[in-house]
Amino acid sequence: HMDPVKLLAQIRRLFDGTIKKVPEVLMRKFQTLKISRKRADPIQIDGELIPSEKEFSIGILPRAMEVIIPVNGSE
Repeated sequence: HMDPVKLLAQIRRLFDGTIKKVPEVLMRKFQTLKISRKRADPIQIDGELIPSEKEFSIGILPRAMEVIIPVNGSE
């Protein structure tokens, strides 16, 4: 879990390409990602909240998208 103040200080890194340098951020490449969560909560896609199930898969076109999740994203 990242301290909210520290997280806010890292926001600029999303835009300058240095987010990979933050130890609490993991970056992975994939074509299909399966998400399994404890409960069904909405997800945010391109600024929109979308209803979703506890488990779902996302398919990505090669080199089309980067996804950023917290290191403890297994929750």
